[in-house]
Amino acid sequence: MANQVLSVEIDKQTLDQVKYMLDTVKFGVNDALRIAANKTAETAQSRVVKKVASVVTLTQKRVKQDTKLDRANYGNLSSKVTVKSKPIPITEFNTGAQLKSGVNIEVRRGTKIKYKHAFVAQVPNIYSEKPGHVGIFERNKFSEDRQKRGNSTPGGYVGRLGISEMWGPRLSLVFHSNGEEEVMKEMSDFYPKKLLEQAVFLLNRAFNK
Repeated sequence: MANQVLSVEIDKQTLDQVKYMLDTVKFGVNDALRIAANKTAETAQSRVVKKVASVVTLTQKRVKQDTKLDRANYGNLSSKVTVKSKPIPITEFNTGAQLKSGVNIEVRRGTKIKYKHAFVAQVPNIYSEKPGHVGIFERNKFSEDRQKRGNSTPGGYVGRLGISEMWGPRLSLVFHSNGEEEVMKEMSDFYPKKLLEQAVFLLNRAFNK
């Protein structure tokens, strides 16, 4: 899934109203649009982070690392928030210690799953003398047709198969399924209100100089 991009457009009626209000204020319309767009994007980013962190066992600080805020400026009056689509190592979520029976992993809050064939290991660092990263891995499975020939255990595992590191969900997908529609509606209401507030502020400031 591609990155999730949040952007909100202003309706023509509100824009015309702002243009009328700030007709005599130098750069007033552009300033109002720029500031309102940035305040909206900042609020949207905060809402995204809280939504995602309420679903998966990552801190808000960690979720924010996978969002990007592009601010409006004098050359570009639009702003946007992007939720990245890169997978996150399972070790960054709420994981238990290595047990003989496997590893307990809680990716989604309140849902702990025991992965019986998972194990914790440190990956060798072939590019440096520094220790490699610690990850949680599981052995690859045979395909179903090969299992029928008796080449694997009933669970589909054999010791000679390769291993794969376990990864958590992409936060873009988490947000898409848990809050995207709600946040977009909130920002669609927030942006025009913030734009009108900023227009009033700039108008008052111009007349009170």
